[in-house]
Amino acid sequence: MRPLQRVLPRSSACCTPGRRETDVMKGWIESGLVDDEVHRFPCLHRILATCKKTGGIKKSTIEQITSDFPSLLNEVDTHGRISEAWFDDHNYLRDCKSNGEEVLRPDAITREHMQRSKVMTHSHQVDLRLKNIDAKLSKMRSKLESANEDHEKLVESNRNVVDKLCKLAELPVAESSLVHCKLEHFADKTVLSPDLLDFILAHDDDVKLKKDVPSTKGKLEDALNGKKCRILHAFDCRMKPNRIEGKAPHDLQAFDEETSRRQQQQSAPRNIRSVTLWDRTKAVTASKLLSDEEWVDTLGNVFNVDTLMRNDVSEEDRQNADVLVDLLRVRLTNHVNGRIEEESKRNDPIWNWASKNLPVCAAYMIIAGHVKSNFRSMREEDSLLPADTNNFIPYTRFPNHHGVYLQHDTKLEQKVRSGKKTSFGSAVEGFSKRIAEHKKGCEAASPTSNFYKLYPSKSTKRSRSRTKQGMFEDLEHVIAASYDPKGEAAQVVHLDWKEGGVMILGAQDKRRVVSSMKQKPYTDIEKFQLLMSYLFEVAYDLAIAPSVNVSQSPGFESFVMATA
Repeated sequence: MRPLQRVLPRSSACCTPGRRETDVMKGWIESGLVDDEVHRFPCLHRILATCKKTGGIKKSTIEQITSDFPSLLNEVDTHGRISEAWFDDHNYLRDCKSNGEEVLRPDAITREHMQRSKVMTHSHQVDLRLKNIDAKLSKMRSKLESANEDHEKLVESNRNVVDKLCKLAELPVAESSLVHCKLEHFADKTVLSPDLLDFILAHDDDVKLKKDVPSTKGKLEDALNGKKCRILHAFDCRMKPNRIEGKAPHDLQAFDEETSRRQQQQSAPRNIRSVTLWDRTKAVTASKLLSDEEWVDTLGNVFNVDTLMRNDVSEEDRQNADVLVDLLRVRLTNHVNGRIEEESKRNDPIWNWASKNLPVCAAYMIIAGHVKSNFRSMREEDSLLPADTNNFIPYTRFPNHHGVYLQHDTKLEQKVRSGKKTSFGSAVEGFSKRIAEHKKGCEAASPTSNFYKLYPSKSTKRSRSRTKQGMFEDLEHVIAASYDPKGEAAQVVHLDWKEGGVMILGAQDKRRVVSSMKQKPYTDIEKFQLLMSYLFEVAYDLAIAPSVNVSQSPGFESFVMATA
């Protein structure tokens, strides 16, 4: 059992004589962190079964462990632990309680206390914990931001009430004029019950909660008779100073500074390695692809734009395509390192494959006229895509097609988001379905993504937010690259470009794709179509100016950590 020392690092041997060793050691022995003889090595029996499980470990399980041991070590090397999902996928029996009931050990980082032994200092586990902390801080900041927004609404509502009261009393609009307002002004029909509630919250420092305020507005007669109502309450506190005007309840700048300081402290010891992308000296160039007439024809047929692309590919086009590949590869390196926190995911083979296939996207973008004419002089923070949509197809032309679409802000004259749409099965849902989902998301009162937050619909209260980038109604949705998933032309995407396909696919690439997503009922062709959609989505995402790009997703979500 010595090889299992790999599963738990030397920190498992840290139980030395001293502070309450007996109590600590007892718990470690029962949990399997150490054995009960030499107090050093992980106990196989305890790790793979609870101490209450009767019968011990079966011989067949020992044989299975021996057979799977290389995979077990690889799993620990990659993730710092062996997940419950891995055990389930490899048909290991779950732990049982004394009554025979199965014990579920969740894989979520928030349930670490229920998990088996793990390498706590492994970069993947450290990333998960830091990400969990970031998520909590982000949630806390959202609450503080929401509280500030509610405070701002209350300030604005109180100003409106003061304006109404002063105009009814024919007085200058000012808080100081409220002393001259009479009871009948507060009872006026234009001053609503919610108005009085906000006025009271703004002036009465004895009121902490809404429940402390009378529930009804009441009538003038009630107020004159001293009956408890909002009219009388508001009138009585009219001379109290406004306690909400000015400073917001939460200082978000101070919160951000403190969060940034803590994040720097947390991330300082981490050994972060940048992903090493494909060696371009070994890659197929875009100019080589554009020199192959059959490949250019296949590209046009697959994406159903053969009539829109130029037939005469010039030497300048080939040179421009190679330059575009270089620009996209630089951006891809920053994209991967900037949007992916976990080192293991940054080093996933899919990113090498994506870098290797950027010539496919660059060649397409050049002959489709999807880049600026002066893109060579663009800086890394600039958009490579044109300011208009003249060379793009409206999504309504192919509403049921799959592929990649762009959201173009007509006010900014910039592409602000790249997205993909695929759906497999008997019913084919295309771009129109996805745009409708975006419309619904932007109309929601509570946005579920950064895009929905920054582009609220004009029909929502969020349209008045100062943090928005634009309005959903100002977006034009156009197709970047589309295909008919059921069409004959799109059935060749599993082939290498030299075999009549579109993408650059080696034998190993094909095996990885076919063996991925086994839990999904996708055909092999559908997996390659999904892969192609991800590829073009990322390529167009890289071409968007980072300052206006509202997407936070890295891409290839279905393939990352699924193709290794």
